[in-house]
Amino acid sequence: MKNKYVQRSRISEKKFKEILKYFALDLQANQIAQLTGISRNSVNSYIKAIRLSLLNTQPLSNRQHHTIGGTRLLFAIEVRERRIIVTPIPSHLNHELYKLLRYKRVDEINKLLAYPYSGLIDYAGKCYLQLQHPFENQTQNLEANAFWEYTKTRLVKFRGISTQNIYLHLKECEFRYNHRDQDLYRYLLTLFRKEPLRL
Repeated sequence: MKNKYVQRSRISEKKFKEILKYFALDLQANQIAQLTGISRNSVNSYIKAIRLSLLNTQPLSNRQHHTIGGTRLLFAIEVRERRIIVTPIPSHLNHELYKLLRYKRVDEINKLLAYPYSGLIDYAGKCYLQLQHPFENQTQNLEANAFWEYTKTRLVKFRGISTQNIYLHLKECEFRYNHRDQDLYRYLLTLFRKEPLRL
């Protein structure tokens, strides 16, 4: 079916625009399915493709290679020029980090990470630990804290996210937060017109 926004699309361009419009409004898949008349499974496929595509639009950390999947539940927050970057922590550091997190040993965590991240998200424990000095990096701390509050509030509505999808959801939160002053629907239309989605 011809659709300049999606390669090998199984739905019309008009229907895809409807999905994209509701995605930009941050509706859930079941709500989008009801509003568009498209099956929930199909809506989920398009939403996952959108989220995967968004990974390529995010600023990348110089320190970590972004990966998808696995059971990573620890993520670092970096603030660069008032933009948020969420980075998964390598799994081999998890055991030691969880021990340090328990007692909030910030100095030892910073030494282990070997990079001045603004904060650390323990997704399993639904908690956030500020890693930077409260006075030396006040602007970055405020930005990182605001992002965590936004993310925590936003993800509650999903009522549980599989470990394989946590990273995608956090990167979507990153995208939405970094583009909070833009028209997301128009932005995404332009993005997918240049680089069509792949299902």
